[in-house]
Amino acid sequence: TKPGYPADGTEPLRQKQMACGRAQTRFIFKTSDLPDYTDTSISAAMQLRFEFTKASFIKGGTCENVLEATGNFPAISACQFSSKEAKITLLTRLQPNSRYSLTIKLLLPEGRV
Repeated sequence: TKPGYPADGTEPLRQKQMACGRAQTRFIFKTSDLPDYTDTSISAAMQLRFEFTKASFIKGGTCENVLEATGNFPAISACQFSSKEAKITLLTRLQPNSRYSLTIKLLLPEGRV
């Protein structure tokens, strides 16, 4: 294998997804230590929301553009992608003080192909 990014063996997939201005993008985030993550009196489903100003999401109402979720990421119940916003609804809660990774396919901004 070729050294460097990505060391996890996904280089052929990355190259394939970049065709025609498409790219896979990994979002890595950590939750805070707020007690709301474990407060059972809150019954609303957790939702992640991503907004872009330059790049775009591939529009759709399914989760087919979510390529990978790691770090004990909860099961996803629904996805909604508009051109500049993604909403991902989770079946269970994120845990406090936890690191998560989510890889989503998107469209690169004009001139970045």
